[in-house]
Amino acid sequence: MPGLDVDTYSWLCATVTLGALSLAAIQCLRFNNQIYGVTMNTEFKIVPASSSTVISVVLIALLLLGVAGLVLAPAFASRNARFQVSSAGLRVTGDLYGRLVPAASIQAAALRPIDLAREPQLQPKWRINGIAVPGYKSGWFKLRNGEWGLLFITNPERVALVPTSAGYSVLLSVADPQQFVAALRAALAQP
Repeated sequence: MPGLDVDTYSWLCATVTLGALSLAAIQCLRFNNQIYGVTMNTEFKIVPASSSTVISVVLIALLLLGVAGLVLAPAFASRNARFQVSSAGLRVTGDLYGRLVPAASIQAAALRPIDLAREPQLQPKWRINGIAVPGYKSGWFKLRNGEWGLLFITNPERVALVPTSAGYSVLLSVADPQQFVAALRAALAQP
């Protein structure tokens, strides 16, 4: 066509061709009875499914949502767990295994920062009731030294060890384990 460059002309031809094909497809779908020489004047609807089918589909959807929640929970917790120190004790929030460790059960004299690579006896050996995915361990574990541990570990090199008189130790990954231990000791010293 005069006055049109090659790209515009190609685009115009493609648009017209697609439009014509679309109209032809609609006509075929609309009048397929006449195309095949069959005339059908009566339409029948399917018998509606029973309520048990609908309930089954809803239950399956809820089950899948629950499984998705369990799969995504560690990813959320590994980035959002918080450790709050106060005179009441140590509160862990943002994780499935979060709780308050009462001040009366924390052995303040034994609090210390650790590197699990240098202290293999404190490394988790068996997961009892917890989550262990690459880069995150959370929940109850049996440690290599035979003790119970409540773990919230993302970085095994920066861990605060919080021994308790309740028969377990809490191991937490924090940005500055020294500062965490000092803050917990100070909070426990308050009346």
